[in-house]
Amino acid sequence: MLTSRFENFGKLFEDLFENGFDNDIRKGGMDIYKEGDFFYVDVELPGIDKEKFELSLDGNYLSIKAERSQSENEEKRTYYKKGIKRGVFNTKIFVPSESIDSASIVAEYKDGILRVQMRNANPELKKIEVKYE
Repeated sequence: MLTSRFENFGKLFEDLFENGFDNDIRKGGMDIYKEGDFFYVDVELPGIDKEKFELSLDGNYLSIKAERSQSENEEKRTYYKKGIKRGVFNTKIFVPSESIDSASIVAEYKDGILRVQMRNANPELKKIEVKYE
């Protein structure tokens, strides 16, 4: 059981370093934490329209995809400096839980932060009784 918990943390850190942006858009900050019976994922993604998000859960993996598009007049402009990156953010995050209650997942986007809240369906540690013969 202890080994399993360490493996979960290993997967969590692998996901943080291996996933990210596909194109130009820069990776913002990300927090993954547990509070009570809930897991939270907060991702900095400023300037994204709400209809440009796609989220899904497959087992213990939360997939987040978002796109920051070019503005309509961008090609008509003469830029002296262009620092706002456009493109696709695409990441897959391992959620360290025995199981997630998929009906409880809530996502909200406020002030440039995407917050995903997921309820742990089995919040208590499962104890296994050893039988002796």
